[in-house]
Amino acid sequence: MTSTRPLWQRSHAACILGLVCAAFAAASCNGQSAGQVSYLGPTIEGVRQIHLVDPDGSERRQLFAGEQELGGGLVWVPDGEHVLVFAGEDREAVLADIETETLGRCVTCGIPDAGDLAISPDGSWVAVGSSDGLYLVELSGTGLQLVSPIVRPGWIQWSPDGKRVGFFAFEDRPRLYQVEIAVGETLELTAAYDEGGLTFFAPHWSPDWDWVAVRTSSREGLAIQVMRADGTGLTKVADWEFRGEALDPGLFPPPQWSPDGESILFTSYSPAGDSDIFVVDRDGSGLANLTNGAGVDTDPAWSPDGKRIAFVSSRDGNREIYIMNADGSEPVNLSNSPQTDEFSPAWRPGR
Repeated sequence: MTSTRPLWQRSHAACILGLVCAAFAAASCNGQSAGQVSYLGPTIEGVRQIHLVDPDGSERRQLFAGEQELGGGLVWVPDGEHVLVFAGEDREAVLADIETETLGRCVTCGIPDAGDLAISPDGSWVAVGSSDGLYLVELSGTGLQLVSPIVRPGWIQWSPDGKRVGFFAFEDRPRLYQVEIAVGETLELTAAYDEGGLTFFAPHWSPDWDWVAVRTSSREGLAIQVMRADGTGLTKVADWEFRGEALDPGLFPPPQWSPDGESILFTSYSPAGDSDIFVVDRDGSGLANLTNGAGVDTDPAWSPDGKRIAFVSSRDGNREIYIMNADGSEPVNLSNSPQTDEFSPAWRPGR
């Protein structure tokens, strides 16, 4: 959806941006123990800096160092052995092997204006937003089908059973949808709120798919809200703050559900005047600032076991990748690269 993030999709008039990397990282949390963290950096001499590191900062490895001009995005396949990277002039999504560091088949070739994407929980299908609507394509690159005509969907996410796909799109106004794949039926979740003056953006479905956490703006201000997966029961759980001159919704990452579905991470400006990472319980209790200090803190990603959080911070002068305990304690600089900015931390699945 997905900002401080490398792979964006702009939804024409709304300029809504999406990040596939962080969204997928959060969606793939499966209760397994925490493993390695991937993150991205700049392109240096034609080579995109893509790194994989253990949570204690050891066993650092640069990936795809022999590949020229990869784009700023990486999406993990649930097997933890493959990723999608973005290559070529059109930045098509290409399946790549982590161990051999070789690029394989193109997954999004043939999809017009391919944008945001997400991989199904079983790793067999990819949902891809485009100027025609929402496509499904097998990870093998075959079996292409259009499953929803809603154009330029972003912040795409699969249900854990692989039967539904949720997404955001801007038509006459920002809206949230889900599509039932078997019947090809698209349901709008926000239709009941058309007259309420609310703008919805940056949605994220809970691990059990019972709830959606979403950022909203209205005349009353900015809020983190939750609703049931059918669009009912909209409830504010926290306020959030932005201090810029113009609110571009795409600059803010979606709220991130904890793997147990009980807590939500989100970024907001703090009284100190910079961006911090906050946590709140699903019922609105337990609000806490986890990174209450100098510098910009953003892009939080829960570890699969929910015990740690990877994030981006500028507290040491430039944007680097940090890891901290789930209560905000013991932050550690993972990237240790004071000369370059890093972004898009994501936890390797199944490791």
